[in-house]
Amino acid sequence: MPSLLFNTRKIQPPGKTFFAWPHPIHYHVLPPIPTTGMTRDDLPALKERVFKLMQDYYVTTKDKL
Repeated sequence: MPSLLFNTRKIQPPGKTFFAWPHPIHYHVLPPIPTTGMTRDDLPALKERVFKLMQDYYVTTKDKL
């Protein structure tokens, strides 16, 4: 099931180890993608579909949080 975790850069800035700022995170679970009848040959197209779905959701949602 596709899901996204928002605000991770706000709680742990890049390059900082063992360091976290208090900040709310948002975990969004997207609708499941049916895979019934798919085979390994369908995997590249499925990965592309899931990536596009998550990317579109991220772009339209990130500034609203």
